[in-house]
Formats: sequence, structure tokens, C-alpha cells
Amino acid sequence: MVDRQFIEAKLLYDLVIKGRLPENKDSLSKIVPFLGFSTKIADLLPRLNRLMCGLPKEDEFIALAVWMEKCKFAHKLGQEQFPVSSSDKYGVPDIFAVFDINGQEVPVLIEVKFRQHTLPLAKLKFTDRYYSKLNNYANLLGLPLLIAWKVSGYWVLFDIHEMQHYKSTYYIDWSAAMKADLMFLLLDSVLVFPKSGVSFTIVLEDLGPTEHKMSAGKERLCKCHSVRFLDPNGNPISKISWPQFILWMFADHEEKQSRHDNFIELTFEVPEDPPFLPTYTLLPIMLFEMRAEERRPRNWYDVIKKRNFSPISYSQFKQAIQDGLGIFFQYVFQIVPHNRPDFLPAR
Repeated sequence: MVDRQFIEAKLLYDLVIKGRLPENKDSLSKIVPFLGFSTKIADLLPRLNRLMCGLPKEDEFIALAVWMEKCKFAHKLGQEQFPVSSSDKYGVPDIFAVFDINGQEVPVLIEVKFRQHTLPLAKLKFTDRYYSKLNNYANLLGLPLLIAWKVSGYWVLFDIHEMQHYKSTYYIDWSAAMKADLMFLLLDSVLVFPKSGVSFTIVLEDLGPTEHKMSAGKERLCKCHSVRFLDPNGNPISKISWPQFILWMFADHEEKQSRHDNFIELTFEVPEDPPFLPTYTLLPIMLFEMRAEERRPRNWYDVIKKRNFSPISYSQFKQAIQDGLGIFFQYVFQIVPHNRPDFLPAR
């Protein structure tokens, strides 16, 4: 019965995501009777909600991997398996993917996990049975099994054997996952630290209050007089590419405002010790205006299907970072794991 419910919930999920059906209960209650499902809508909705929370993360990871240009092939694996008794021994991971590492194709299996935890205290746990089933499947195919784990907008990718065993549970905390992170080696993701003190100023000419009846005297007409980029020493930066501007814009800023006669200056300056920006976070920000801490759902399936990744390629961002190092960006960190997995080709 449970398998039947999952299959029907998955079909309903596909209709909602790919067919753009409404997600609300009233609409789905009218649709389900025409689909010939044996499961009641009240039993399907909880499963549908779990799928809506889980499966988009698989699509998101695939979208990131493809956009970052290192993933040459990705295939979502079906979770149905036969005979049914085989599920006692084998568990099917979420994704089969092939990465290009120094010109060599590296096939891997990936299980995607998402948890609403607070960093850096996050911890991922698998039961003995769950861990063994995934490993049995990977060993059967002779492929490495990786865990892609997203917490509060940040991703880590690590070998499942990095998880520790305690009593009847396999676990890993965020600190250990970061030490084993493969996001740079497999996806070429780096951490960018904007340069403190770089500022962008917009000078507006104040034309006075508007005559709009609804403004209540709070709205004013302005026109842009000039803009300028300055380095930490106050010297003008004369040349900036569009990818560099995007990278700088997504950094944290301190806003300052000053007024001189009829001119208003708005300055946005990178503060002392600004937080880092992982390059993989650029895609959700550009597509959905989502920063790392936001958890609003988005249709990543459409992004993959329509190849609507970004008007700016990942290689353009990498070049912009390289060209802007020392001007806009203070550091670029390439995170490598403490122990390089054996399945990766030699450096």
C-alpha cells in the first residue's frame, strides 16, 4: 500500500511541477478523481508536500552542477525497484552524474539531503539500514557515493565514508563535512571575499517633492547626476565588467547617505571583514533573487529543462574574479578536502 501511495504522489508531483497544476488542496481534490488513483487526496497531500520539499533540491543541485560547467552528464535515478524485496538490501541514490576532472570523466552517485538546521551546529544522520542500503547499491555498480548536503543555503559535497558510526547511526557534523568538501574539486566552486572599503556612489539631483496626491509629501523626484566606484584609498576605479559588478553587488554593504545643496549621495561600501560569497550562490540570486538564508521554493526543473541558467556563464564569473583580484576582491579560497578520495584522478 505504501508503495502505491508513493507512486501516485510522485505522479501528482510531476503534474504539479511539469504540468504547472495548482498546488492548493481544493484544486487537487477536483483533479485526483479523474486520474484513477486508489489513494485518497488526504493521504496523498502529506506525501506530495514531502516531495515538494525534497525533489527540488535534487533539481537545484543538478542545475548548479551543469551551470558550473564541470558536470558533463546528470541523470535522476528512479526510486522504484523490483522485486519489492530488493529494497531490503539496496537503496537507490538520487543522481548519477559524470564530472570532468582534468579532462578525465569521473562517474559518481549522489544522494541529496536538505535540513533546516542552524550553522555551524548542523548534523546529518543516517540509520544503519539506510546507510547500508545506499552503500550496497554503490558497491554493486562499483561507483563512489557522495552526499550533497544543503544547510541554510550552503552546500557541501562529501564521500559517504566520511560519516562516523555511533551505536545504530552514521552521522557527520558541518565542521567535518567542510573538511571533506569536494565542491571545489568536482564543481570548481570557490569562496570569494570582497575587498573591504571598495565603494559605489550614486549622486542624485533632488528636483523637489512630487505632486502625487498619495505621496503625503514623502516622495521626491530625483535624477541621476553621476556614479563612481572608488578603491579603499578613495581612488576612482575606471574599468569594471558586468560580471564584476554583479559579484560586487551581491556582497554585503554598509549604506551611507549625505546631502550637499540639491544633491544626495548614496554610498554602498564593503565593510570590514565582509562575509565570503560561494560562487554557486550566484545562480539562485540571479534567477530568483534568493540569498543564502532564504528558503522560498522555486521551480528548478524549469531551469534545467529550458536551460535558463543565467545570462552570465560561470566561466565569465571565474574570469571576472581573476581579473578583479586585488581590486574588488581580497581573497579567493579554493577549499580542498583533508583526504583526497581515491576515485579522483591524480592532480
